[in-house]
Amino acid sequence: MPVSNAVLKHLEKLLKEGLQIQAIRYLEQQNYPLQEAIKIVEDLDIKLGITEAQRRLNETLIKRNNELASKERALQKSNKELKESTQKLIESQQKIIGNEELINSINTNLTEGIYRSHAVGGLVYANQSFVKMFGYNSVDEMLSIPSHELYANPASRKGLTKEILKDKSRSNNEVLYKRKDGSTFWGLNSYFLTLDENGDAVFDGAIRDITEEKRIQKKIYESQRLLESINTNLSEGIYRSYSKGGLIYVNKAFAKMFGYDSPEEILTIKSIELYASAASREEPVKTLNEDRNRSNEETLFKRKDGSTFWGLNTYRITTDSEGEEVYDGAVRDITEQKVYQEELNKLNKELLQRNQTLALQEMELEASNEELVSNSESLVKTLEELSDRNFELDQLVYRTSHDLRSPLRSVLGLVNLFKLEAEGQPHEYIEKIESSILKMDDFIKSMLDYSRTSRMGVKNKVINIKELIDEIISGLEFLEGFKNMKITTSISGSKNTLAVDPLRLRIVIGNILSNAIKYRNVKLKQNLLEIDVKILKDQASLTFKDNGIGISKKYLKKVFDMFYRATEQSDGSGLGMYIVKQSIDKMNGTINIDSQLGKGTEIKIELPINAG
Repeated sequence: MPVSNAVLKHLEKLLKEGLQIQAIRYLEQQNYPLQEAIKIVEDLDIKLGITEAQRRLNETLIKRNNELASKERALQKSNKELKESTQKLIESQQKIIGNEELINSINTNLTEGIYRSHAVGGLVYANQSFVKMFGYNSVDEMLSIPSHELYANPASRKGLTKEILKDKSRSNNEVLYKRKDGSTFWGLNSYFLTLDENGDAVFDGAIRDITEEKRIQKKIYESQRLLESINTNLSEGIYRSYSKGGLIYVNKAFAKMFGYDSPEEILTIKSIELYASAASREEPVKTLNEDRNRSNEETLFKRKDGSTFWGLNTYRITTDSEGEEVYDGAVRDITEQKVYQEELNKLNKELLQRNQTLALQEMELEASNEELVSNSESLVKTLEELSDRNFELDQLVYRTSHDLRSPLRSVLGLVNLFKLEAEGQPHEYIEKIESSILKMDDFIKSMLDYSRTSRMGVKNKVINIKELIDEIISGLEFLEGFKNMKITTSISGSKNTLAVDPLRLRIVIGNILSNAIKYRNVKLKQNLLEIDVKILKDQASLTFKDNGIGISKKYLKKVFDMFYRATEQSDGSGLGMYIVKQSIDKMNGTINIDSQLGKGTEIKIELPINAG
């Protein structure tokens, strides 16, 4: 490469000063190869005819001059640097003052809590946000608290300290902290390990209260789980599609409804292919663009296998995150409902025809009703007359029964008197007369009881149930077999009194006890009758249990019928249990009977009571 005059002139200057090395480097800077640069310098040096001694002398002189120049430049540079350092120091001091003001302003207004603490646990610095975050009143109060007391779990800080000693810094670490009042909050802690001016290890960090964020995140998570659960378990098909036809999202129910194996498979299908007719989608799209939403639109869809089904489609226009219009909707399979609807329409048609027939029949019925109204008026008049006759008959039965009992009781007294006077003599006929009188008296008594229960209203009165039962038992002592009966009475409850209709209750208990005596098992050495009364707050329970002859299961349903006798051993009127049932019904009570032939009978009565 040729050497220009300017380059030669500069090389000569350097060589004259004995600066061969600088000459070679200068040529390298001018893009000459090293070997070529060396050769040019050597040739030019020889050409100039400078001897080695001269070069050395020149080099020494030049070196000294250079050293002096260098020292001078260094001195000038030092003076300049000193001046610049002084200016920078002044500017730095001004910046420090400004930075301190800025830091104070930031620490005052920053919502994050800024802190510095020793690695062994004591806080060195905390800003106002840090103090407020932990519920303390001042920075001084805050700095007096050991760091581990700020953690909900003190072990949390030990773990964090080990990690930071290893990694030197941590970012966005979620920690559960404890306030002054003991309440807790979640903080996002970022900090690093450094050295203070004394060379001690300290943690510099910042805490941001993320309790509300955690709560919102939890709600978002729960909402997402709920949405996933709904989309998974919902029977309706949920979808999103572009306005031009491409599906974006479908749930499993949608894929199953259209006969596809998975949502991923159906997303590869164009929306229009899911309609039995292309017009089924195009026409709704036109109207949808006008009113932005459609509800409960019946549409004929097509499955993967080509079969069709009716769906109830509800959808609306919205925009996605990129601002593009999309359709969000839901499809419910209503094929069965459509079939039911067709059947319903058919039934409605049949009903209409039947209604017309019924209308004609109604006209005929109206004519019949007019005739029935006329007959009803006559019937009402007849019933009123019958009611009057029944009342008169009831009065006659009552008075007649009462009048008949008086002479019968007189005859019975004469029979008993004769038996006393003719004691020791046979009086077979007298006993038959007595038996017949007792039967007749029992029948008349039953008629009187029936008359009383039929014509009298319920009149509640406070009674002592124990006294009533004892009084009824005493009145039955004349019955045959009474002496062979062992009767026990048990009463439980807060007291022995209750408010009921005493007349009807006397009739009920008297009939049940007399039946237990009459229908005792004569084969037994001793006949038992247990009476158990339980008095509760608003109800009384009376249970009668005997070991008599019992009643066959097939007759139990008939024991409350009028004039019914459940056994051939019966010599009564057949009115006793009928009157019992009528009396209990009048008192709004219930009666249940359970019996086994040859073993005995149990009767349970429950009566509502007033406070007694």
